[in-house]
Amino acid sequence: MIVKGKHYRTIWLSKDGWSVNIINQVALPHKFIIEKLKTLKDAAEAISQMKVRGAPLIGVTAAYGICLALRKETSDTSISSAAEVLLRTRPTAVNLQWAVAKMLAFIKKIPESNHEERIRVAYSSASKICEKDVIACRKIGKYGLKLIRSIYRTNNKDTINILTHCNAGW
Repeated sequence: MIVKGKHYRTIWLSKDGWSVNIINQVALPHKFIIEKLKTLKDAAEAISQMKVRGAPLIGVTAAYGICLALRKETSDTSISSAAEVLLRTRPTAVNLQWAVAKMLAFIKKIPESNHEERIRVAYSSASKICEKDVIACRKIGKYGLKLIRSIYRTNNKDTINILTHCNAGW
């Protein structure tokens, strides 16, 4: 999205290379607030307080939440505990469950003693999950635009009502 001439995503890695920025969607459309997530708790609260909305974004936020947890502790026990915290935020969120499971699978392939590699793999995996979701949402938007144009031409109405469900776009 473009805000005051600048392109934004709803979630992105900060310049420091480890913390994560989000657009607080609770504040929209009246305010544009960027929040920095620095801890597992920050990521969990962003999900539970609906600062991030939509299935893909919730999943990506959870994936980065695992990354943030790893900065504190990289053991299997700690990772499993972090996963439980995130899963409790929105128990029915399928993308959240999927992203957390993927992250655990990627990370647990790395020996517990290799802290730096676990962190590297986690951030790389979260980034890939994010990019795949961006591509999927872009495809949904392009396909949806074709449908909207077709409906507009067929109905000759000035208003087209659209109901979105979770994957409304990035």
